[in-house]
Amino acid sequence: MEITGKPIGDAVLKRKVIKIAPAAKTVTSFLGVNQKRVPVTIEMADRKVVLKPGYSLDVKIITAVKSDVIKVPDSSVFEYKGTSNVFIIENGKALLRTVKKGIESGNYIEIQEGLKEGDVILVKPDNDIKEGIKIKPLDEKQ
Repeated sequence: MEITGKPIGDAVLKRKVIKIAPAAKTVTSFLGVNQKRVPVTIEMADRKVVLKPGYSLDVKIITAVKSDVIKVPDSSVFEYKGTSNVFIIENGKALLRTVKKGIESGNYIEIQEGLKEGDVILVKPDNDIKEGIKIKPLDEKQ
């Protein structure tokens, strides 16, 4: 896992998750908002940076890492008729392509099936895009 946040400055703490509780606990914040929290125990191998109760930090739990995969911005993938899809641009037209998603991380989604390297996709298709509509790609330098 990676821990970041203002209380620890520019540091990125890389730690190992030892235990994740089997269920979330409901906690009411001081503003009266009900929040679900899952207790997580982490290994603190070194003590270079001291974490204290009350710190507000960002935690990223990394469950898998892959390289040499096709990944697309999450804004390009949408659900349609019960499947995950993207629009590709082929011969100047938008074509609907069903894809199989893999790992989702940050702002990207791994595509396991349905795209090949070099396919040109619409990054942020809106609801007005229909299959077969003519598309003029932006110049890559823009």
